[in-house]
Amino acid sequence: MESWEEIIANEVARRLMAQRAPAKPALLFLSEGESCAARPLWDSAALRRHYEAVCCREQPGADPARFAAAVVPALSMSMLTQLAGGACVSPAAQLAQKALLLGKPLLVPLEGVELLRYRETAAPAYYALYRGMLETLRAAGAAFAPAAELEACLLARAAGEQAGWPQGALEPPAPCAATPPEATACAPGTEHAQPAQEDVAAVPGRLVTEKRLAAACRPGVKRVRVARGALVTALAQDLALARGIALERVDAP
Repeated sequence: MESWEEIIANEVARRLMAQRAPAKPALLFLSEGESCAARPLWDSAALRRHYEAVCCREQPGADPARFAAAVVPALSMSMLTQLAGGACVSPAAQLAQKALLLGKPLLVPLEGVELLRYRETAAPAYYALYRGMLETLRAAGAAFAPAAELEACLLARAAGEQAGWPQGALEPPAPCAATPPEATACAPGTEHAQPAQEDVAAVPGRLVTEKRLAAACRPGVKRVRVARGALVTALAQDLALARGIALERVDAP
């Protein structure tokens, strides 16, 4: 039978445990290399204030079920093929596969996608084969976006906001074709005509919501410039898709 001293000590310990701050949510970084150091998002001091960062190389038996999200800072061609084909051999690919099967977010910074480096050099048919694998992963729940956008979304979620995972363009925008000199000549009698209104708008700031995007989209707008590191909400992305509007990332919209 416990003494009064033991009962009181146990009750004090229980209450102290209850008053402790809850443990931070954790991010599982999946790396095929020796370390996650110097990888996108891993070195973010802002994320470390709100999340525990765990590298799969240090905890090979980590269970993705206990993590808020899994991060693939460097998606190699080998890992892409394994995940898209379902035959995962490397430990990192196996954990990424399990994260997707569990419905966990799989965050992939575009800066770390190896395939995108070969866009200009690979044969179009061969590139399209692997490009389709990226789309397969996206359809399975992977979020591809610049590291800055993924970081902004994680921080928004840590603050209690219901921010949707961003989805960046898997291809850089095609360069504009040069306008032939003869095409710029004015037709007779139209020398003083007013130029057509430019079909470009901008949404400044680091958060692009559906309401802000709708306010910027005057009739005729087909391109909207947003800051390179801005977070575009899921509803804003849906609005842009529905209206056929291209979101253009710039340094200072």
